[in-house]
Amino acid sequence: MGKIMVLGHNFDTEEKYHISFRRGSEDVETNHTWKNLVQLLTSVRIAPKEVFFTNFFMGLIAARKEEEETTEIKGKKKKVKNTGEFPGARDPEFVQRCQTFFLKQVEVQHPRLILVLGLQVPKHLSSLSDRLSPWAKATSIAQLDPQHGLIRDVRFSGIDHSTTVVVLTHPCYRRRNAKYRRYAGLKSEEAEIRLIKDALNSTH
Repeated sequence: MGKIMVLGHNFDTEEKYHISFRRGSEDVETNHTWKNLVQLLTSVRIAPKEVFFTNFFMGLIAARKEEEETTEIKGKKKKVKNTGEFPGARDPEFVQRCQTFFLKQVEVQHPRLILVLGLQVPKHLSSLSDRLSPWAKATSIAQLDPQHGLIRDVRFSGIDHSTTVVVLTHPCYRRRNAKYRRYAGLKSEEAEIRLIKDALNSTH
């Protein structure tokens, strides 16, 4: 409790989940998201074991029926896309359930810092705290930097403690998109690292 929460978008596809389940863990060494995320956390002296990793969207991505039928007919495996908007994001009731579950995790964990990965999740958090309202229509990192990439003293409805919340470039696309970050007169990865360090300093 009182440590750091990393909030991702969604877990993965059903197929990838079953592979990880059989392995006993996710493939941290080769998975781009995990590999880049662990490197970033280590660079700012955040030990992964001190972090609570979770996702905003519950559930897994399933292959659509037509994809399954195509796979069966052609006799080969069709890759199910695991990037982009989560299918459940189009269902307002499902989004609300995910918001409720997120708030329950915050209530239990009492994180002093929440690191949000990528641009898919911030809009779904924007209605949960007045201080996050600038995130409602953000479609790029450039729209968030430099004023709204890091927001301090965030209080979520019904929760009696505050936290600092930061939007990070999604680790999966970090090498491609970190160059767009702007913060404290810095650019690219230097800006994002400084952003995290300032967030950490504000929570001590």
